[in-house]
Amino acid sequence: MSARPPKITLGSRVVMHFSLTLPEGTQALSTYDETPFTFILGDGCMAEILELALIGLTTGDIQQLQVSGDEVYGISVPENLQWMAREAFPAKMKLCEGQLIGFAMASGEETAGIVRQIEETRILIDFNHPLSGTHFLFKASILEVTPAEQVHAADTTGQS
Repeated sequence: MSARPPKITLGSRVVMHFSLTLPEGTQALSTYDETPFTFILGDGCMAEILELALIGLTTGDIQQLQVSGDEVYGISVPENLQWMAREAFPAKMKLCEGQLIGFAMASGEETAGIVRQIEETRILIDFNHPLSGTHFLFKASILEVTPAEQVHAADTTGQS
């Protein structure tokens, strides 16, 4: 009799591939051709609604869920729409509505903004998360599950 594979619970270490696919079929994000995503369920690095969709799954399982970007990334707020002077952008930079641009913050981090409106002397940039206000398909393929008890034991002994 073989042991049943561990199920994902709070505190489990999960190794998985996942993707976010927009309604028209565009993949907004995917790890399927990259290194799998590894995290501890409940550590805050993944939105709660996505974590809840993983509870009870085990190695080899695939989960798909239609999700609102507002539930995952928060709702769009008007305060995150900002007008910027056209001269703040390189003169030769071609700008178009819907364009995603990276901006360096004072802290050294980078944030993304979407061009929402272009006027002669100013550009309206949306600093809300690009997937807020959208719906997408979340797909997760579970590659490995380490039970919470083993994760906790490894953490207390200094192993990973």
